[in-house]
Amino acid sequence: MTGIGGMCEAHRGVGLTRRRALFAGALLLGSGCLRRGTVPAREVLPSDTGKADRRYLVKGGVVMSMSPAVGDFARADVLVEGRRIVEVGPDVKAPDAAVIDAADCIVMPGVIDTHHHQFETALRGALAEGLVTDDGRAPGERNYFEEIIGKLAPAYRSEDVYASVLLGALSQLDAGVTTVVDTSQVIHTPEHSDALVQALKDAGRRAVFAFGTGKKGNRVPEGPAPAEATALRVR
Repeated sequence: MTGIGGMCEAHRGVGLTRRRALFAGALLLGSGCLRRGTVPAREVLPSDTGKADRRYLVKGGVVMSMSPAVGDFARADVLVEGRRIVEVGPDVKAPDAAVIDAADCIVMPGVIDTHHHQFETALRGALAEGLVTDDGRAPGERNYFEEIIGKLAPAYRSEDVYASVLLGALSQLDAGVTTVVDTSQVIHTPEHSDALVQALKDAGRRAVFAFGTGKKGNRVPEGPAPAEATALRVR
């Protein structure tokens, strides 16, 4: 329960109620438990994944190629060699390829998410009816910048960052999102940044690490390069 106590102490005097602190703390502690049972994706993939001579056939799926030159198919196969798609069409012949049964599945290129805050995965639903910012039209309404960025994000430990980012990444992979630009506002220390980058790597997909301070409109200080303190936080 030390995580909950730490959160209450960190936000004393800034309007965070005990109920909200307990709720947020439970979410973070719950996500932290995930780390102990998680095996990095690179450790469970076949050892020859991506090698030039590896062939596998994604068979019998609804293929949406997103390419007019290739077309779409109600039922077709996709042959992959190494890291390249070499053939798409009905009844592809590849007797030496490993088969992945795609019946009743949609087969399509991986989705690219160009803006995500994966460190907030543990906070899903915490501000479902909140505003983005205090626009002055609804006095007293909870909003994202005050609740999430101002109160909860500063309480994240490095292990909370790792668990939330990894859970978010694996959830996205399960939904077909294979590339992400992950924008973080929890670069409190080098350890926080290292944990976030490690989670992106352990998820085993393409990722771009972007960051902001979470202050002054969520921008890093202006100038030709980030401020020295910010640079140190991301090594």
